Amino acid sequence: MMPCRSPRLYNARIKTYPDGRQNIVVFDRPKFNPEKWESYDDWTQTELQQVSDNTWERSYNDTGQRLDNIKRSREKVFDIAFANISLWKYMVTLTLDKEKINRYDADTVRHGLQIWLQNCAARKNLNYILVAEPHKDSAIHFHGLLSDGLNYRFSGLYDEDGRKIFDVLDYPFGFARAVPIDEGTQSNCCKYITKYMTKDFTKIFGRMYWAGGKLLTRQVTCEYLDMSFNDVPVEPVEVPNGGGSVKYWLKGVSI
Repeated sequence: MMPCRSPRLYNARIKTYPDGRQNIVVFDRPKFNPEKWESYDDWTQTELQQVSDNTWERSYNDTGQRLDNIKRSREKVFDIAFANISLWKYMVTLTLDKEKINRYDADTVRHGLQIWLQNCAARKNLNYILVAEPHKDSAIHFHGLLSDGLNYRFSGLYDEDGRKIFDVLDYPFGFARAVPIDEGTQSNCCKYITKYMTKDFTKIFGRMYWAGGKLLTRQVTCEYLDMSFNDVPVEPVEVPNGGGSVKYWLKGVSI
């Protein structure tokens, strides 16, 4: 690993979404820079290790995947989900039936899933964002958010919060269960799918997510700057490993 030069750091990052909502992250000290060299810790992993007062180097997991790439992919999924918050109607889990597809073979699963998603987007106006997760036995399954467009039937089951669970009738590879997203919880659902994004992704496909649909917005405006930490009207969170404090503010979120 080659040391990097000392970056120009800012303490704040503002992402502005198409409808004017903002995702604001502000640290109590400079942490961000436009080159994407970020010296702060993830919730569970350190992406950059400080090797001197003004120098950092990249960190890697045990599969050779750069930890900052994993974190950025997680942020990208949140951005896409949050930018399209008005589209999402269901949280979904897609499982794979071993009688219908080889759920342990990434290439087979990728090919089948991509064709199905593309057909649903083209013919049924489906918009989607999905992330993959391995079971303990390495079988693959998916979590994500879906728009309207597919056919659903009440399964007779309820989740732990008392919400109805629906079967996705259009899904051809096994069981797909969907829960309608309650009004007022959409932004929490955007956070929900990122929790499944870990280093285990690289053991499946080498990619982090699938997103598509005719109405899907992918890009958000991102700005790095210096802001007053005390002026941000939310409670601070302590950064692990003595990294100071950070404030997360979803400005303009009423849902």
